[in-house]
Amino acid sequence: MKRCKYWTYKLHDNKFLGMKKATRGWKRGKRNKMMVHYNYRNDPDLGIGRCAARRIPCRCDSCDMQLQEPWLSKKPFNEQPRYSQNQNCKYWPVFQGMNDWLELSTYDGKDTDQEVVEEANEFSLKNVAETMAAEVEEGGYGAMDTDDPAAEEGYYLIQWKGLPFTAQELTKTREGDVIQKGELVCEAQHLDTIRGEHRCFKATAKDTVARMQYILAAGVSVDKKREGRWRYDRYEVDAEEHDAIIDEIDRRERIDHVEDMLEGIEDGEESDDSSDDGDGGEDELNSDNEE
Repeated sequence: MKRCKYWTYKLHDNKFLGMKKATRGWKRGKRNKMMVHYNYRNDPDLGIGRCAARRIPCRCDSCDMQLQEPWLSKKPFNEQPRYSQNQNCKYWPVFQGMNDWLELSTYDGKDTDQEVVEEANEFSLKNVAETMAAEVEEGGYGAMDTDDPAAEEGYYLIQWKGLPFTAQELTKTREGDVIQKGELVCEAQHLDTIRGEHRCFKATAKDTVARMQYILAAGVSVDKKREGRWRYDRYEVDAEEHDAIIDEIDRRERIDHVEDMLEGIEDGEESDDSSDDGDGGEDELNSDNEE
């Protein structure tokens, strides 16, 4: 080795010192745990609480190219081309499988401060909101997380009516969702699921204010059609993007964060975005999205 470069991370740089985590996923036996692994990769596609690990960081051309492989929806870690055994590695004759990637998961240690865990999860959701907001295009489509059983696909499809903005005051929609001051939101039109039609939606006259931290994908590819047998426009989500959205739902569920319903909003108080559009309460979007 001719040169070794280090990046330092100081203790005071850590925002969440009270969060103690333990790991699982190591191979059995001696010298197979954290102290002999020097390459850790926090991949967004793995989601919160998971990372990839191997013994030695390798930057050979083959290993670099492997890490550019696309993530395959509905495939477990050991079937992802990005992390499969790479016998084309320049140093395969040396490692011969000893440098394969492992998937590690974390769980709360016995000394973990749960308040700090909540703060960390809230911080993660704020980062999600900023990332999603940067990808919004007016007139485009997004997928919004929901626990509404009427959403057969597991998410709402919405069409952006503008660009994201910061809420200027604490408000509460008629659906009961609290929008906090300073939170990133965006006006959108809600599309209904077409029952019995997989990945298909139809437009409605229902408007909503989408909270960006609940957006699963901000730039969803949609094929808009109208054929003779339909009396309305039919919006079909791309199959691969639908699978990616379902994967993201699973990743979001690991962010175990329950919001406090802030005081200062009286029951029945509504913001301007929840005004009656003439369709009645039954047609309103149910956006009770607690995580």
